[in-house]
Order: sequence, then C-alpha cells, then structure tokens
Amino acid sequence: MTAKEIQKHLVEKYHDKEICLSNFYIDLWEADVFRLHDNGQYTEYEVKISRSDFFADFKKKRSKKLKHEEIQKGKRCNKFYFVVPEGLVKVEEVPIYCGLIYCTPTGLTVKRRAKQIHTTQIDSKYYKQLAKKLYFKIKDNKLHLPK
Repeated sequence: MTAKEIQKHLVEKYHDKEICLSNFYIDLWEADVFRLHDNGQYTEYEVKISRSDFFADFKKKRSKKLKHEEIQKGKRCNKFYFVVPEGLVKVEEVPIYCGLIYCTPTGLTVKRRAKQIHTTQIDSKYYKQLAKKLYFKIKDNKLHLPK
C-alpha cells in the first residue's frame, strides 16, 4: 500500500462527519491526515509505509523541538495515531500515548485507540488560519475529497 492510498482510506472514513484533510500543515508540522472534531479538538494521523520511516518519526525536529516531545507535552494534537499497512508495526512498538491503525486495501482496523493527550480546543484565531488554508487548497485545486 502507498501512503496516498492509506490517506484516502482515512479521509473517506471521516470526511462526511468532520473536517478531514490530507497533507495539512499545523504550524510548522505537516499532518499526513488532520481531523477536526466538532468539539474543537483534533486528531493527527501519521502514515508510515516502512519500518525505518516509523522509527525515524521519533527523531523529527522543527526549530530544535522534537515532534514527539511536543505531542507528549500537549503542544500539538489532542490524539495521535500511526496508520500503517497491516502488520508493519506491532502494538507494543508504539508509544503508549499513540494509537495504531492497520490499513488494508479494504479498510481500516483500530489496533489500539489513541490516548487523550489534552482537552484544549483550538481557538478562533486557529479557525481563521484553517479557513485560509482551506481556501488556498481549494483555489490551488489541492483539496482532494472522495467522490
């Protein structure tokens, strides 16, 4: 499976209920899939198609900040999932604060639910940024919704 195929499965599953976008930047970080819930919280889905890419995710930095340290401190998403081809990663290899979803050509299976990292909701300033980002994705024809 490719990363794009996995992203498509996620967006198809959630797009009709909530805002769900692929390749979406949240401040300095790109979410493979971003899902904004009705309660103002959001879930980030990180797609991995190789074991080496999965393990490399824990070394990612932006502005001298480690991605997963920021997640654990509650400075990013409310929930975080790894989404991988079935069997690529074992549940015990995934940090306790992360969820794990297996993807097959026919769908998604939650292997472990993500923990609620924090309950902070995005604020009105963030909604304005979100609206701008959506506008430019639509304008540039880069918003890919299922048919």
